[in-house]
Amino acid sequence: MENKGQVANSDVLYYYESVKGSVYIERGRIRFVANDDTLIARRPLDGGAQQVGSASDKERAIKGTHTFSIYMDFANLNPKLRLGESFSTKFNYILGEDPNGWVSDVRAAKDMTLEDVYPGIDLRLYSTSDGQLEFDWVMDAGADYNKVKMRFEGQDGLIIDDKGNLNVGLRLPDVKFSIPESYQVTTKAKCRPGLRLTSRAKKSFHLRRRLKLTPVFHW
Repeated sequence: MENKGQVANSDVLYYYESVKGSVYIERGRIRFVANDDTLIARRPLDGGAQQVGSASDKERAIKGTHTFSIYMDFANLNPKLRLGESFSTKFNYILGEDPNGWVSDVRAAKDMTLEDVYPGIDLRLYSTSDGQLEFDWVMDAGADYNKVKMRFEGQDGLIIDDKGNLNVGLRLPDVKFSIPESYQVTTKAKCRPGLRLTSRAKKSFHLRRRLKLTPVFHW
């Protein structure tokens, strides 16, 4: 969802919300808010006694949250935001009694791109078919991937497992970033250059083609 003022923090450019948590795309960082939730009996509107029955008699309540952030050190703090294909529905936010604070025609896009976060390097974010958040570092031919600096703050721990996935320790159940896939698109097919972020990168890719690094975030 694009932020046209309905979120008070002006640094928030775009955000995703789900049952498991929220992701806020901000200037210079990505902020994750993980939810610890449970199902509780729904309170009747007439104020009567609660009844335990089917799933429709319950509602989800948040017991706690844990926030952590990925800071993009030395990044461009004013990247151009380009939205991809948008959903047909637009949203209106009537906040307070002053019409000057109301926001209308807010778009929710299927993907978004922050252009030139680093010189010649864009950041594209989108949801996968199973609801996970995926983001691509899209690098122009000749761009220096070493300029991408991702610094984690707010978590209880960081562990790289034996498969190369990054586990982020939280007070809630941990979340995970799958090992990034790296590839270039040629006229024939995807070409995998063997680049990994968990070890020294191998410069075996073609500098005349765009390079994509694609980690996936799992709640």
